[in-house]
Amino acid sequence: MKARHHLEHVVFNSWNKKNPTAAQTRILVSVSGGRDSMALLSALRVCFGVDRLAVVHCHHGDNENREYRDAAENVVVEYCSEYGLECDLYKSEANLTSEAEYREFRLTCLQNSAQQHGASIVALAHHRDDWLETQLIKLIRGSSFASLRKNFQWSNLNSRALTLWRPFSNQQRSNIFVYQQQCKVPFVEDPSNRDSKYFRNWLRNDWLPSLEKARPGAGNRLALSLIHSLGEIKTHESVFPWDFKTNSIDFIYFLSLSDSDRMRCLAYFVRSKGITSIKASQLKEILRQLDKDSDRYHIVFKTFECLVNAGQLLFKIRD
Repeated sequence: MKARHHLEHVVFNSWNKKNPTAAQTRILVSVSGGRDSMALLSALRVCFGVDRLAVVHCHHGDNENREYRDAAENVVVEYCSEYGLECDLYKSEANLTSEAEYREFRLTCLQNSAQQHGASIVALAHHRDDWLETQLIKLIRGSSFASLRKNFQWSNLNSRALTLWRPFSNQQRSNIFVYQQQCKVPFVEDPSNRDSKYFRNWLRNDWLPSLEKARPGAGNRLALSLIHSLGEIKTHESVFPWDFKTNSIDFIYFLSLSDSDRMRCLAYFVRSKGITSIKASQLKEILRQLDKDSDRYHIVFKTFECLVNAGQLLFKIRD
């Protein structure tokens, strides 16, 4: 196949820079039915053909927004049927109520499809505007610069044995909009994206457009400033005595760290183990519990737990 459009060249080049010899690697494509993911599916189909791809669509259940979710599933199914794409459909039977639960459900579905197809690479439609929104949310919540991510085009989800590929990571939302319009790619708009009661939507729909109106080009420059600043940060993660085989941190060493280094140590370790839904408040609660005068610790959260055993601080993802 051959790229015909700038965005298709972006996708093709992103793949070739990372996997120049992986000519037959199967690629899973996470497709919600929205504009971005449908545009990604179209570009991947043109660049790699249908035999290299397997589409995964996750319906979040009938508890809310059902009309949109059904319509999104239909547009994905119809597109895959038209072009002969293999499509795995999942629908949650549980009552999912938070972004963390939605994400966990999607990752479980992707992991299941990866095992079925013998694949490990998942293509996601996240773009640079998504990245900027996420970094701003983290900063507003009080995260340090060291917790931000400079490059998210490729990342490993070790706990799921998945490699996440975001070929649109350097593209703005407007570029994807132009591609979708020019190529007449079908999609369904999620009505909840317009509701500014959600903080991310407020940033996207209100704050960033206001910034752009007051200072044209400010959003793009802000993203570039963050990227350049993150590149200048010197991390000290390598000094921590990790034991990845046992998912543990040496507890005696951990207690010798300053409060700020303990927090940083925990944050880096849980991220490296794929516990991505953890919140700063949970890390602080772990530190608070570990400060208690006790020789036994077992701290349980919804998605993971930690305990101290035989001089090791252990982490375990809960089923």
